[in-house]
Amino acid sequence: MKFPKALEKGNRFLSIVSGVLIFAISFLAVIEVISRNIFHNPTIWTADMCYYLLIWAIFLGAGFAFQEHGHVRVDLVLNLMKRRLRRVISAISYCFAIFFCTILGIY
Repeated sequence: MKFPKALEKGNRFLSIVSGVLIFAISFLAVIEVISRNIFHNPTIWTADMCYYLLIWAIFLGAGFAFQEHGHVRVDLVLNLMKRRLRRVISAISYCFAIFFCTILGIY
């Protein structure tokens, strides 16, 4: 599937932002370990901040993963099918994914 250049550049930028967020999560985890084990004074905010940053990193990187066909899927059975049937099944699975994401977004 070919994407517009602007969308590809946007996804690439968001994947870099996602990587920076994952680096920030690692940095915060190190701060928490040092604070807890060396100073015996754990922070109350790093775990929650790591949770939120991880959620943002996942959602921001998902578009780039889709663009690069990086999502995990079981394709053993799919590879045994003819090309036309594979496309139909892929389209149906994308419709289910859009439906699920819509429901998730509403609630």
